[in-house]
Amino acid sequence: MTIDLMTSQLLTYSIKDLDLQKIEIIQTFGNHDDAILAELDWEKILHELDFPDQMQGGYYIFDDLRFDKNKKIISVGEINFNVGPVLFPRFKNSEKIAVTLCTAGSNLDRVSIKYKSRGDLLQGYFIDALGAVIAEKVLENVRMELKNSMHSLGYSITGCYCPGYCDWPLSEQKKIFGLLPEKYCNVMLTDSCLMVPLKSVSGLIGIGVGVKEDFPQCRICTMENCYMRKEAYTT
Repeated sequence: MTIDLMTSQLLTYSIKDLDLQKIEIIQTFGNHDDAILAELDWEKILHELDFPDQMQGGYYIFDDLRFDKNKKIISVGEINFNVGPVLFPRFKNSEKIAVTLCTAGSNLDRVSIKYKSRGDLLQGYFIDALGAVIAEKVLENVRMELKNSMHSLGYSITGCYCPGYCDWPLSEQKKIFGLLPEKYCNVMLTDSCLMVPLKSVSGLIGIGVGVKEDFPQCRICTMENCYMRKEAYTT
């Protein structure tokens, strides 16, 4: 299996780098106004979470790929990803695969627990919701870094697709971690495939001359009650 070290990256971000917008947090709460945020000290919480080297993301690129159309399996070296019939077509024409991992960092979990232990459940829940947004924003930034890097080489990239969605078993998280260095981005995986820190996200991104960026994962995900859903399911 070949790793293109020239295009592997490990990046760190600050809160300012991520350009968080209040509307993104409001949508996570399922609200459409500032009612909840009005009760919170927005700036204080952001400052409290803005620790160096916490918000990280990166990727490794592999080019030893095989595709089994019948079983809907993508093989990266000796590791077989059973991505299923929904996600398999999204990687059409991929010549390389970027394995990515991003996190909001462990400090966020500690701050959330601190507020909850004080009985301030609203603050604690807000920080949990904010952590999910931060992890997604880190992924967005890492993906744009990859997109720009690949564009300079004549390649396009797909969206990022993650275990646990679109009928791709969450247990395949272990295979993703098997392709990355130990404690990459300071993230570990439990036996039950839970990532620590909790607000972390991993996935695969296809790379190739003929790949399509495609629409967001939400549009092809059938999880009706997902609180992170951004767009309606499209058949």
